[in-house]
Amino acid sequence: MRTSGIFSTGEYQLIQDKIKNFVNSESDFVSTRTVTSTRAVGDAIQDLLTESMGLILGDYVSNYQPTFARRAMADLAFFDKEWVLLCGRRKDAQT
Repeated sequence: MRTSGIFSTGEYQLIQDKIKNFVNSESDFVSTRTVTSTRAVGDAIQDLLTESMGLILGDYVSNYQPTFARRAMADLAFFDKEWVLLCGRRKDAQT
């Protein structure tokens, strides 16, 4: 079985770096009061990623869903464009 080019070519490492650099470039997403709360920091990072993940992932994915379940650091929902083409998966089946 073939795997997505994101993982078989190491593109995921570039995506990881984009996410890390993006989060690190946001200096004011938590206050000095909330920085010691892992829940507050997690919520702040989730908000940052919700707003920008579609841009960070760019052409790798389609149908990015910027909504999260109400649990800590829920999974992002999107389609891997290449995987949909390789497997002929339905357009509404999420990874």
